[in-house]
Amino acid sequence: MGSVLRRVGASLLLTGVLGWTSAGVANPAAAEALFREGRKLLDQGQLEEACAKLAESHRLDASPGALGSLAQCHEKQGKIATAWAEYLAAFRLATAQGKQAQAQVTRDRAAALEPRLIYLTIKVQSPAPGFSLQRDGQPVSASALDTRIPVDPGSTLLEAEAPGHEPVQIKLSLEEGKTENVVAIPPLRKKEAPAAPVASGPPSGAPSSSSAPPLASSASRVSPPSAGEKPGAPVAGYVLGGASIVALGVGGFFGLSSLADYREAERDCPSRVGCSRRTLETRDRADAKAWGANVGIGVGLVGVALSTYLLFFRKEEPRVGALRVDGSVARDGAGFQLRGAF
Repeated sequence: MGSVLRRVGASLLLTGVLGWTSAGVANPAAAEALFREGRKLLDQGQLEEACAKLAESHRLDASPGALGSLAQCHEKQGKIATAWAEYLAAFRLATAQGKQAQAQVTRDRAAALEPRLIYLTIKVQSPAPGFSLQRDGQPVSASALDTRIPVDPGSTLLEAEAPGHEPVQIKLSLEEGKTENVVAIPPLRKKEAPAAPVASGPPSGAPSSSSAPPLASSASRVSPPSAGEKPGAPVAGYVLGGASIVALGVGGFFGLSSLADYREAERDCPSRVGCSRRTLETRDRADAKAWGANVGIGVGLVGVALSTYLLFFRKEEPRVGALRVDGSVARDGAGFQLRGAF
């Protein structure tokens, strides 16, 4: 069982961080109502509706009972890998809350599912510059390649692409009982260059370009950059990347601090009823810190993505083109658009 916990340690750590940053939206009353309705639907066999309500119950107020019931719902749907991971997450949550009976049940159920797991290993042969891979519409990170990943049975679609190359699609059928599934993404073929247009002169009798009158236009030409001028994308990428790291650090600090306040409030008043003013102030302070963590981590992740694009994917030099201002007047107002190609 220890090897199981080690294999999913990273994913559970991510789940815990997400739980800290969303703690500010806790609604225990709504969570309890959704949990009871979800359990009722689960007993009646209405799995899709039951899973949705149990998932929302856990989102509003994280509990091992709701998460364990959600895992049971997904297990009945045949989503073995999803249920296995949720049972383990419920086990860790129950252990942290001192609910040993629930911890034992969820750990045993996870252990019972482990022999039935299906693993998918994706290998990429000679990835082209800018290569990206998606599985069922979700990005597959480079760190997940060449790794045995537990997946739910059923069909899955892999889509590989790279700039200037023909995309590749591979559809797989993952069946329970076939434990190991290995797929290799072949090298992508380069796209053929389009044929150059055939130059032709103006038709007989047509005025030459030198004698043609200038066209009326509101465009103003942008002067090309000087020979020694360099594009500013790398500098902007470094600055944005540094600011993003700072934002992630601030968000992580607030997340950890809010978790400590939540634990203190939970320890002082576990029932959340008739709590002291000090406990309520502690919980309010934790809510504010959780909100700050949401903002910091969100801004940091967006900044990291943008800086990565500027530094590693935006390789071409800026193109010089026209800057055009177009105005328009309508019945309900007026406006303008600034257009240009660089």
